[in-house]
Amino acid sequence: MTLSIKARRFGVRALALLLLLIASTELRAQPGRNVHNTSYRVGFLGSHAAEVLAWEQCPEESRDDCAIATATNDGKLFLNVRADVATHERIARALAEKDRPLTQSFQITLLAAGDKPGAPGPDLAPGVRKAIDELRGLVPYECFEVLDTLWLRGTAGDLMRGRLVGRNEIGHQLTLHFRALGGPGSQDLFVDGFSLTEEPGNNLQMPGGGTRGSRRVLDTSFGLKSGQTLVIGTSKLDGGEESMVVLLTAVPAQ
Repeated sequence: MTLSIKARRFGVRALALLLLLIASTELRAQPGRNVHNTSYRVGFLGSHAAEVLAWEQCPEESRDDCAIATATNDGKLFLNVRADVATHERIARALAEKDRPLTQSFQITLLAAGDKPGAPGPDLAPGVRKAIDELRGLVPYECFEVLDTLWLRGTAGDLMRGRLVGRNEIGHQLTLHFRALGGPGSQDLFVDGFSLTEEPGNNLQMPGGGTRGSRRVLDTSFGLKSGQTLVIGTSKLDGGEESMVVLLTAVPAQ
């Protein structure tokens, strides 16, 4: 009789264990509960921004199942993620939406600054007008005449080129290279290459004859925010008391 009771107890325990094993197997087999590793190539986001974006896709109740880290290989950034199926799907969608090159428009304004009193033209953008007003307190000039305006639009990492025409129809070749700072939605930019080169010739006669070759007028780098206008630099114009002033506006997205 005692042996029979023990056998029954063993049978009940074995059955409970079997049911628990079946339930656990079914739970793991449910869609969205399959935890696995996937590596995502990150093209444009920084490592911190990519990690933050991925963690935002992990629900609070599944945080224990998530493991996220970044790694580089041959100069390329990868996001290594361990998570369930549903979280992987959200991360893939978020990267497709956010991991894109930033497209930015720039307005470059070329001014001639002189001593004669005057006011900027009425058709200037508010940011350019504000920058000119601030210039009056920094340089010994009263008159600012717009010589030319150039609009450029490109993506972060690309080299943009354009041409400006200054006083006496002197041409200038412009190159601009920028990158984005911060994560998605950041307004911070860094122009790591801005140069303005006077074209060779330009009908400028050199002493003793001949014409002048190309001349680098500006070569600089700087940070700014979208919507901001900066004075990039000034250069003395030949044959007079005027100076050339270059303004750059990072045009905000509409």
